[in-house]
Amino acid sequence: MHLDLTISTLAFLALGSTPAGAQSRTRLSGLHRRDTSDVCANLIELPLQWHPSSGATVMVGLIDTCACLSTIPNVLQTNAVAKALVSVAGTAVATASLTSLINAHGSVCTYPDNAVPVCSGLNACGYSCGNGFGFDSASGDCVCPDPDSICNGQCQSSCPSSVAIPRRRAAAAYNRASERRRMCQRGYTACGITEQRGRATEPWECIDVKADLESCGGCMTPFDAFSPIGVDCTAIRGVADVSCRHGRCLVRRCTSGYAVTSDRSGCGSTRANLVQHY
Repeated sequence: MHLDLTISTLAFLALGSTPAGAQSRTRLSGLHRRDTSDVCANLIELPLQWHPSSGATVMVGLIDTCACLSTIPNVLQTNAVAKALVSVAGTAVATASLTSLINAHGSVCTYPDNAVPVCSGLNACGYSCGNGFGFDSASGDCVCPDPDSICNGQCQSSCPSSVAIPRRRAAAAYNRASERRRMCQRGYTACGITEQRGRATEPWECIDVKADLESCGGCMTPFDAFSPIGVDCTAIRGVADVSCRHGRCLVRRCTSGYAVTSDRSGCGSTRANLVQHY
C-alpha cells in the first residue's frame, strides 16, 4: 500500500521556484547592535512534510528556499511545494508546518533601522540598506552620510521642501515601536489590531502568543514588518476542538469528513478527491 498525492498536487510539485536575486550591500558577516528581529532559515534541500492522521507522513517535496517567519504568507503563495501543501491540507496546516521547519533550522536575525532583510543561501540573516541609506562597516548600521539629509524617511541629497527632517525625528517612529514592545510584560508580544490598522494612532495590544487561540505562535495582524506571524487555530479547516500550547495549535477533534493529523497540528480531509490510497 502506498500513498499518492492527487494529479493537481503533482502538477504543483513539478513547478520550480525562482530564487530572488542578490541585492547590493548585503551584510554577510557578524552582527552588532540591532533594532528589529526575525527568525530565518536556509531551507535548501529540506523536506516540507504533512502528517495526515490516516497513513504515513507525506513528504510533499523539497522546499528549496530561504524563508523567515515574517515571509511565510508570501512563501505559501509563491513557492511551488508550499502551494501544493496548501492545496492538500489548507493554509493553517501549511503555515504550522513551515513555521516548525523554520524554527527547527533557523536563527534569530537582528537588523538595524532602514535595513531590508535578504534571506539567501549565503546567509539567512543577510540584509541590505534601503531608503537611500548606506551600510556603515564600522557600526553595522544603515546610515545617511553627510551631506545628504533624511527627508520623509528617505536619505537623499535634498528635500523638495528644502527643509530636512532631523535624524533624531526620523527615528521617532521606530523608537515608539520599541517602547511599545518594552511595555508588554515578559512572555507577551506586541501585535496590531486588525480593524484599526492604518489609522494614525496605530493601535496595538500585548498577546501571549504561546497560548492565545486566535494568535497562536505570533501576531495575526503584524505590529511591524518583523512581527512573528501566528495562526488562528479556530480557522483550521475541519477543526472542532483545538487549543494553543507553547505557540502551536493542538487539535483534539475534527468535524465529519476530517481526521486529526498525526502531529495534531491540523485536520486532514478523509475525502478520496484529496488523497488516494491504493
